[in-house]
Amino acid sequence: MKKSILFSFLENITSQSILPYKQLDEFNGNINAYLKYNFDSRAEFYKNKSFEMLMNDVELQPVGFSVIYSTSMHGPDNNNYLYAIELYFNHFNENVYNPILDSYITVYWENPPLTSGIEDLVVNFSSEQWVQQHYDFF
Repeated sequence: MKKSILFSFLENITSQSILPYKQLDEFNGNINAYLKYNFDSRAEFYKNKSFEMLMNDVELQPVGFSVIYSTSMHGPDNNNYLYAIELYFNHFNENVYNPILDSYITVYWENPPLTSGIEDLVVNFSSEQWVQQHYDFF
């Protein structure tokens, strides 16, 4: 059964009208401008939507991801939760993730799942190369 995970983006945009989506070719190869416009400036459009919907709109294949997790400080569980992921679409330096130089978007989960599933996934399928199993998990 495919999970339905909801997300929002880091930037909290209030009372903005939703800008129209623009195709990648309208940015003349500028991946950063494409990602910023469509998935940062238009973040409000994707709030409370599924990860699948986001991925259907992204015209680029991610090259990998990194995990942002948090530990619950409330209640008896003290579990680690998958707070967000950063999907990156190119590496400034080959196979070395650099949040300042790489092109990426950050997806924050509305209801963060436990990290136990992602740990198993990354053991079998490295986060350094995006594969179908990553898409299926998220």
